[in-house]
Amino acid sequence: MFNIATRLRCLGWVCLVAGCGVTPGRADVVTNLVCVADTGLWEANPNNNLGGLSPLPVGVTGVAGSAKRGRALFKFPIAGSIPTNALISSAALNLIVTFGHLPGLDHNLYRVLDDWGEGTGSGGGAGSGGHGAPAQPGEATWNARFYPAVLWSAPGAAAGADYLALPSATTAMNISGTNTFTSAALTADVQTWVTNPATNFGWILIQADETILNSGLRIATREDPANAPVLTVNFTLAPPPTPPPAIFQVTLVGNQIRFSFNAESNRTYAVETRASLTAGGWSVVTNIPALPASATVGVTNPISFPQGFFRIRTP
Repeated sequence: MFNIATRLRCLGWVCLVAGCGVTPGRADVVTNLVCVADTGLWEANPNNNLGGLSPLPVGVTGVAGSAKRGRALFKFPIAGSIPTNALISSAALNLIVTFGHLPGLDHNLYRVLDDWGEGTGSGGGAGSGGHGAPAQPGEATWNARFYPAVLWSAPGAAAGADYLALPSATTAMNISGTNTFTSAALTADVQTWVTNPATNFGWILIQADETILNSGLRIATREDPANAPVLTVNFTLAPPPTPPPAIFQVTLVGNQIRFSFNAESNRTYAVETRASLTAGGWSVVTNIPALPASATVGVTNPISFPQGFFRIRTP
């Protein structure tokens, strides 16, 4: 701004308004993230850990009157794998089923709200019920997030407390091969974890109807590298904010004020003025068309009032 009485006083101003334009983000990037932690919650052995087991039991056993449920937890390395300025376009989780009884049953994937310990329990293969092994301190079980003292809100984890009540994605799962979970909500989960890495506790997989007997599936884990769970993320990178143009070389020559500013390439500018900083409309001094290369632009304007203000605006 300038203030003229008997002399020019430069107050070091720049006022950038009306939405500083942004440059387009980088083209889409696709990355495949392999699961970094997975484990099962197995009702049949509620204090066992299944963190070292592959495959994991999910669904319900087939013994009437004593059916037991299995659920699975998966977490992926979002922090360090996806830049913090990433804008997530889509995300898809691929799980490989190695064995199952009833095809086409819906399974829900929920975002987990609390941390849990993967553990290393691997005793008892999936064919014998996937028992895992007695939990060591800090390992997840049907009863505990971190055995023995930190429990789930309810055995097996509770909707609305340990995981979101609404599923992030639902898929009617086949009893063999790759099954994909993808949705806008699942994509939003990944964006949440990019923005707030400390909230990344992964997802829990639960059969939608856990009253159906003999509906168990076996889900491959990261202990089976060829069939490990994979999260495919498509994203762009948000551009860094454009710095506001800075006015410099302000001089008074006769009844004219002159100053310069640095204009970026491929961006238009409007130089505007008014007599008061807080009242009245801004008048256009000049419009600067987009330049093919960045350059220093000089502006000269007659002084017709004792005090005035300039601003440089870019869309």
